[in-house]
Amino acid sequence: MRHDVFISYSREDEAWARKLEAELTTRGLEVYRDQTRLQAGDEWQPALRDAIADSRSLALIWSDAHAAASKWVAKENEAFRQMMHLDAREGRTSVRRLIQICLAGRNPDYAEFQTILDLDKENAYAKGADAVNPNVWNRVVEKVVDAVSVDEKSPFVHHVVLCSTRSRLQKLADDSRAVTFSAPFRELIAGLKFVSRDELLSRYTEDRTEWTPFGGEKTILTLLNEIRAELLKRGVTKFLWKPVGDGFWTGTRQHVVGIRDQLKTEPCVIVLDAVSLYDSDVRDRYQLLLDCLDNPKAAVMVLPPYYPSQRPYIRSLLECAADRLFEPFYYPDKARAPIAANCSVMAEDPYEMSRLIAAAVKVSFKDPKYRALRYR
Repeated sequence: MRHDVFISYSREDEAWARKLEAELTTRGLEVYRDQTRLQAGDEWQPALRDAIADSRSLALIWSDAHAAASKWVAKENEAFRQMMHLDAREGRTSVRRLIQICLAGRNPDYAEFQTILDLDKENAYAKGADAVNPNVWNRVVEKVVDAVSVDEKSPFVHHVVLCSTRSRLQKLADDSRAVTFSAPFRELIAGLKFVSRDELLSRYTEDRTEWTPFGGEKTILTLLNEIRAELLKRGVTKFLWKPVGDGFWTGTRQHVVGIRDQLKTEPCVIVLDAVSLYDSDVRDRYQLLLDCLDNPKAAVMVLPPYYPSQRPYIRSLLECAADRLFEPFYYPDKARAPIAANCSVMAEDPYEMSRLIAAAVKVSFKDPKYRALRYR
């Protein structure tokens, strides 16, 4: 099929359709969005049926106020459902998917299909497409990509976010140390010159992928997805993220070791929060993943929460608590073994993160199109 996604929407919701089209396109998907409806009114175009027949998925942008009353939306969705029935009746192996993205309300007629409610729950529709929270929007787009890519042959890159949760960091005593010779937790925070301990802790939630490493609004998952989209736009081999899952933190030791063994040989990106080295759970997982430093398909990066003048505090912490990763960069004469992975102990922004990820992808998939790619 020529199109990965056909976007169905009402004229009043065009801004959301354009935004979705742009995001899916940068992620390497072939998108069909009919733009003639603005001139053609409600006249049904026969070419639309051909486009629908040639699409693996239909993304329905739903709003009770507008999509529910749109003849275009009703016809497009009915045509797509007919194609789904035809595929099933004729025993075709292709699997079509109808995905309902709810801006405001939802259509019970599509209850059996995948429904994405994030925007509706956040009341994002009233604010408009240009003002949507980037993390909420990122979740929506990635859910669409995941749904569309279920049958894709695209390779996966595992990603691991080694950071603590807010509740665990809140329980740390002021005199807690990451390792014997590291500074007490209160001294680290004072050295970082944050307004308060609460300001630092506000970057964390109970979901590790919602950590905001550089402050501001964007979570680590949003940053990783934006970097992937940018790399795909620049010609890197198409790949999908594959999170290691909650079992990496809650599973048995055998399960965690099994994940570690996968990451030793498969493409992966490991992101470490320096402050979270004070959390024993994070330190334990970090120590377990040290074997991944021998994997040339890995990108391993430490994201430090500091302003440039505060770099010595993080350097001191890494020297004590992450010496295997730290030594080859700062004390090469002491390094026990060379590191094969693409590493940075001070990945201070998305530009450096992008460089490391692009290098790992190049090695993993031997991409002949690879150039010196950087995030912009």
